[in-house]
Amino acid sequence: MLTDIIFYGAFIFCGILMIVYYCSSEKPVLNALKGLFSGALALTAAFFICPMLGLSVPAGLFNCAVSLILGIPGVIMIILGRIML
Repeated sequence: MLTDIIFYGAFIFCGILMIVYYCSSEKPVLNALKGLFSGALALTAAFFICPMLGLSVPAGLFNCAVSLILGIPGVIMIILGRIML
């Protein structure tokens, strides 16, 4: 239970940081859309390529949310988390 609270708190914190980052840029909507699409494309590529390398990256709700909010760094974090497990 406590780990869930910490986990969701960290996830919300990262989301707030990304909102602040996108709002402080010159074109916030365009930069946010670029981050969303790059994260979605990276997760899709990881979903299809990682099984060839012996990893499994499921496209669940959490992984989709992380990739859409954090973009490519979020997908890299997911892959590194799978490697470490």
